[in-house]
Amino acid sequence: PTPSPGGKVAPSPGSAETKWLLCDLEQGEDAEGVSHCGRADDADSKVVVSGSTMKLPCSMKVMDASGKVTSIIVSSGEVVACLGLPPPPGGWFGPFGFFRLVSFAFAGVSVLGGLFALISLATFDVFGFFAALLLSVAAVVCAAASYAHEGLANEVTQMAHQNDEYAAKNDKLAAQVKELGGVADKLNAIEKDLGVSAEQLKATLDALHRQTSIQQLATMLSAFCDADRDGIKDQRLTKGEIDDFFDSSNAVLKGACPTFDFEELKTLAMKTGIGLYAMRFLVNALIASGDDNPHKSTAELSLIMFCFDPEGHLESCLASLKLVLGDASEALLRTALAKKRRQFALADEGGRIPCKELHDISHRIMTYEQNVAKAP
Repeated sequence: PTPSPGGKVAPSPGSAETKWLLCDLEQGEDAEGVSHCGRADDADSKVVVSGSTMKLPCSMKVMDASGKVTSIIVSSGEVVACLGLPPPPGGWFGPFGFFRLVSFAFAGVSVLGGLFALISLATFDVFGFFAALLLSVAAVVCAAASYAHEGLANEVTQMAHQNDEYAAKNDKLAAQVKELGGVADKLNAIEKDLGVSAEQLKATLDALHRQTSIQQLATMLSAFCDADRDGIKDQRLTKGEIDDFFDSSNAVLKGACPTFDFEELKTLAMKTGIGLYAMRFLVNALIASGDDNPHKSTAELSLIMFCFDPEGHLESCLASLKLVLGDASEALLRTALAKKRRQFALADEGGRIPCKELHDISHRIMTYEQNVAKAP
């Protein structure tokens, strides 16, 4: 076993109880404990070269069977440049560093080799042609190798940055999982104090949610009626009426599906309007917000977006439907949506599809789990 930078002995890489993380590299430090590269707060995250050596990440983090993350040393963190020779005036790396200049020199040699090959070809000097061609190819390889020194070292350092973040996220996830255990204990305590089971608590919460949903539905339907009453009174909202409707019901819609882009929905509705069937889809989305499948609300809203803009929202609607209708293949869903568009798109209204033509898909979304439960 090798002592880790924190002074603890870490398991060897080949031990059976060790599970490797995503190459989680730590940063090299000198004898005084000063980091030389790859820290998240560095100004430029570049590899640091001191004298004839450069500092690279020197250890890796591993996770044992219990989920605990420890560190093991994989190298000294120092790489000797050019056999330990003193650095040139411009340093090894950088725009005017030695390796960069060498790569430019080899690039020039490759060009010169190409010219020699052309001259040999013109004078029918076969040996000279192949020698010049070999020189050009070798010079290109050497130029690439020289130029890649700095890039490869910086890639390792950037990878160390990213994987250090992954390790932090892993620790955060472990803490959250531990907190979930505390939630389970609290639920058990509530069950004992109140003398009810978890199923009864869930039933009570479902009843409260239904009551809240009824109030929200009333708010949204009132917003639709009020906006239509103040406008043309044709059971269809357009332009200013849509502004009034979203001003009144935006909070309710956001609560039903917080991650959905209602601003884009409003923008498309300004062009096409919102009718009764579109309102039915919005109501379904609000009802589905309390369902065990959280994707139903998004699927209903995605249907509206597809109706308003079939070409621009085919893929997003397809992805939302696939999350709900898991037993249906993507090809079948795509064919169904394409058929709806081909049969019912209104060319004189920007290609939109009336929402009533997708009522069967909406009904399938809302009753999907019930159908599965009734299946033999």
